[in-house]
Amino acid sequence: IFIYRVEGQDLVRMVAATTPASDTWTSLSAKYQHLVNLYTQKYGEPDKSVYNFEYPFDGSDMQMTAVLSGKARISSSWNTPSGNILILIMKDGKIVIYYTDSINDGIHAQEEKERIIDEI
Repeated sequence: IFIYRVEGQDLVRMVAATTPASDTWTSLSAKYQHLVNLYTQKYGEPDKSVYNFEYPFDGSDMQMTAVLSGKARISSSWNTPSGNILILIMKDGKIVIYYTDSINDGIHAQEEKERIIDEI
């Protein structure tokens, strides 16, 4: 689990959690689909879903090879009133779930902008 905070403040702006790596496409796909189903039950259908394998892996039975070689793009995201959620399959066979808090991320962005202006 990774926790990103607003610099200099005790505010969390983003949390990222990863699963252990999967060795097989069957296992990885089942874990991913289970997580997507849980979030869909709570937040409704994803606002955006991507499920893409690049050539030559599209339409083949080599999905895990595609994942491990960076030739697969698989993700689902939800935009909620309190923040954004993203679930995606990473190149290393792990699944990562990101939650970004809308208010605290906005505070971070504003402070980052002010810091850059001050450094000019």
